[in-house]
Amino acid sequence: MISAEEYRLPCSVCGAIAVVVKTLDGHPNCSGITRSITLDATKKDMLFAWLAAKNLLALHSYMEVEREIEGGLDAYCPSCDRAYCREHYQVTVRWDEGFYDCSYGECPNGHKRLIDD
Repeated sequence: MISAEEYRLPCSVCGAIAVVVKTLDGHPNCSGITRSITLDATKKDMLFAWLAAKNLLALHSYMEVEREIEGGLDAYCPSCDRAYCREHYQVTVRWDEGFYDCSYGECPNGHKRLIDD
C-alpha cells in the first residue's frame, strides 16, 4: 500500500512491481504486465478493500467475470495465488495476420493461462 488511493503489487519472485492499482480522475485504474484498464468508480471501495486484505483472487474474479476482461488480473496466477512481473510470468504474444491477437502467461511453477485477449 502506497496510500489509500494506490497499491503496488510486487512480483512474488523478485519484488519488482507487477501491478499498480491507483485512482485516476476518481476511477480505479489497474496497470499490469500487458495492459492498463480503468475500472468502475462505484466499486472503488470494494476493490481497495480486497487489495488491503491481499485478496487478489477476488480482484481477478471481479475483472474476469463481472467486468468481462479476458484474463482478469493479467499478472496474477490463480493456481499459485501470486502475482508475477512480466519477466517471471513468461509472456508469449500471439499475432494473427500481423495484428495482435492475445497473450499467454506461464508462471515460474509452469501454470499456463490466457492473460490478455
